[in-house]
Formats: sequence, structure tokens, C-alpha cells
Amino acid sequence: MPKSRKIPQTQISDNVKRTKLLQVLNQMGVVFVRHGKKHDVYKQPATKMETTVPRHDDIKEFTAKNIVRTLSPKDC
Repeated sequence: MPKSRKIPQTQISDNVKRTKLLQVLNQMGVVFVRHGKKHDVYKQPATKMETTVPRHDDIKEFTAKNIVRTLSPKDC
């Protein structure tokens, strides 16, 4: 019988507060575009990239990092 694989506690990611994520996006020059049903749309004017940001109090760290990576200016 195979052993069950448990995820070590160090690999479980924390959540990021939505307000903190929005502060980081503002500092990057990202602008709000529109409200969706459960998400808001933000755009990086320098690269014309858009992405959605969930309208939840806590956002998974993996998701927050991908949002920042998507909206970061290419010269950074």
C-alpha cells in the first residue's frame, strides 16, 4: 500500500489582503478599468496588459504573485 503524501507546513502559502495587493498595483501605475461580478479588471497602461483581481478579502499568495507578474512593466 503506497504511503500518503502530506504537504509540509512550509509549502502551504499564506493569503494576501486585497488592500495590500491594490496598494502594490497602485505603486506600479496600474489603473482600475471596470467592475465585474466577482472580480475587478485592472490595466497596466505601459504594456496595455489587463487582468482580473478577485474581490475577496484574502487572495492566495500564488494568485497575487501572478497578478503582479502579469501587470508589471516589462522594463522592471
